[in-house]
Amino acid sequence: MMMIRQICYWTLLLTSASALLQHAEAATLEMDFSNPPVTVRPYVWWHWMGPNISKDGITRDLEAMKEAGIGGATIFHITSAVTVGAKPTGNCPWPEITYRSPQWWELMKHAAAEANRLGLELGMHNCVGYATTGGPWITPARGMQQLVRKMQAVQGGKQVMIDLPLPGSNPVDLGVFAVPAEGVIPLDKIIDLSAKMDAKGHLVWDAPAGAWNVYRIGYAFSGRQPSPMPDDVLNKAFEVDKMSVGSNRYPPFRMDVTAALKAGANMLEIRVTNTWANRLIGDEQEPEDSQWTEWETFRDFGGYAMKAYPDWFVKNQPRPSPGRKCFVTYNYFKKDTPLFPAGLLGPVQWIVENEVKCEGPANP
Repeated sequence: MMMIRQICYWTLLLTSASALLQHAEAATLEMDFSNPPVTVRPYVWWHWMGPNISKDGITRDLEAMKEAGIGGATIFHITSAVTVGAKPTGNCPWPEITYRSPQWWELMKHAAAEANRLGLELGMHNCVGYATTGGPWITPARGMQQLVRKMQAVQGGKQVMIDLPLPGSNPVDLGVFAVPAEGVIPLDKIIDLSAKMDAKGHLVWDAPAGAWNVYRIGYAFSGRQPSPMPDDVLNKAFEVDKMSVGSNRYPPFRMDVTAALKAGANMLEIRVTNTWANRLIGDEQEPEDSQWTEWETFRDFGGYAMKAYPDWFVKNQPRPSPGRKCFVTYNYFKKDTPLFPAGLLGPVQWIVENEVKCEGPANP
């Protein structure tokens, strides 16, 4: 009898505890639903349009987001025109607000301070353009590359002297080849003439009898630009070579933060932020395909080498459309999705090159 009562007692106790837990969870769920935490509230793109930015406007925008229940925003600096590709609007009251200028960074700091005051999270698009991989710091050598060629038909059985200038901006040679002009072309019938052409593109060749197509093949900067982008960097920013790790990470691998120091004692902190939510920032809209990158990247990093030039290239035809997709049609990420192997993962360290004495009160 004592055993039965004890079992009933423990059963009643466990049932009561379970009921209390369910009640607490229901209350928490109801409270979170009626007043969601910032981490689960909707976020918005926050377009900064050309130089049309002011501290008062920033504060008003963020206060409106707070009132509407928005949890945070990602700043994306674009053109002043509403339509991508349209000419910038005129008569802006703040023409000095240019991309990454001192005035621009002051506005960025103001936005961060106001977001913190209002309890909002704030993100920042990493560069100009939807493709998230371009900017005015991208030089032609680090930009997207395309295959270029010059072809000339010649008749053999004699010495051939021709000039083969490559099109494009500062093209780089890959080779000069003679291809029989008719029929199916086996690889062993293609003749490498690279050593017979001088630096000016002049070729001298004792051509065997028959009709030949002589190709000079190289690669050159495509000139691809990001879109949209702030007015002041139009035609000054380019897309980086997506297939080259070296184009994305290059010396000196450091950032000068001396300007952040103030008079007196300073406390500087580094945060390398790479949460899963940050990977949701940015549309997957990719520009036209790159057609080439450094040969070492194809061979070593890519794990493959091009064994032959594609048929469309040899026949001097336009490159077929690869049917690429864009925006959010695929490649969904979860919070535990592994990071891609390239990129800044740390560690980060301070490097003091010169000791500077700052006079004045302490400034954390």
